Amino acid sequence: MDSSSKIKDIVVHISAWFVFLYLPIYLEDGGHEFTNDPLPLLVEILDNLLLIGLFYLNTNFLIPRFFKEDKFIQYSLWIVMSLVVFTALEVLKDFYSFEPDYFEEQWHVGVAIVDGLFPLLMILALSTSYRLIGMWVKNEQLRKESELKLLKSQINPHFLFNSLNTLYALINNKQFEKAEEATLTLSALLRYSVYKSDHKKISLPEEIEYIENYISLQKLRLPERVKITVTFEGDFNNLSIEPMLLIPFIENAFKHGISYQNNSEVLVKLVSQDKQLHLTVKNTINSSKEKKDKYSGVGLINVKQRLQLLYPKNHTLEILKDDNWFIVRLTLSFLSSTKKTVSST
Repeated sequence: MDSSSKIKDIVVHISAWFVFLYLPIYLEDGGHEFTNDPLPLLVEILDNLLLIGLFYLNTNFLIPRFFKEDKFIQYSLWIVMSLVVFTALEVLKDFYSFEPDYFEEQWHVGVAIVDGLFPLLMILALSTSYRLIGMWVKNEQLRKESELKLLKSQINPHFLFNSLNTLYALINNKQFEKAEEATLTLSALLRYSVYKSDHKKISLPEEIEYIENYISLQKLRLPERVKITVTFEGDFNNLSIEPMLLIPFIENAFKHGISYQNNSEVLVKLVSQDKQLHLTVKNTINSSKEKKDKYSGVGLINVKQRLQLLYPKNHTLEILKDDNWFIVRLTLSFLSSTKKTVSST
């Protein structure tokens, strides 16, 4: 946790304790009692310090060390000991601060124990809930990060296998100039996947450059009858996205939509507009490949899972098929408005 996060947490905790412990007192009598005599205020401060001490003892020491299946008995013993100690402190505080002038009844140890034990139990329950919820949230974050890393690691080999096959085909056909160009492009792609894919987010222009390099690599091995149309529209500057989030849709379009015997076509359109990113990928249906794969590669499955983890309520994904076309439409709702248009075909 960085220093700014620590300062933020401290401010939040201080504010929460003020609202929870002190604000009700001032709302009840406007602080007039404390103005006339500081003794009640000192008693309240001491009382609340005991409650705060129990809260952080439980959250920062007892639960992290003993709230486990094999140490639950130890945790219970620590809780009982803590309650005994803090209740004794409450009773002592109450005894030494008790003055008949402030109370009509006489001080009684049994009443003091009950009065001191109840707020301690309440704070104990509150601190346990706070810590357990915090642990659950942290575990969920770690689980998501772990799943995303796993999904990325599954996507990268899929891309690498396709790229190496392309390079092999060029060399096998003695297209050495294209092979040299493909090697440089592949180097840029691998550099991106190695150094950028572990980042939580990268700039959208970098992701677009990755897509362009990938499509350039594909063009080198495809016959002229294959028509490829790529369009980028909108202002992508100062925008960020998770790396390699869009490329699986484009990979699948090339993998499943290209035919070397018949005319085929791939269309890719990426638009930034009205705080949204719109990706449309269309490819002609290659019936021979459809029978084998039915457009359900590892990359497409993984990107669906990533979208659910990263944008559970901020994305829409449509996958459509008619007699001639396979169409993917993805919308991410997280971007700023567009300012200008840039097209590439």
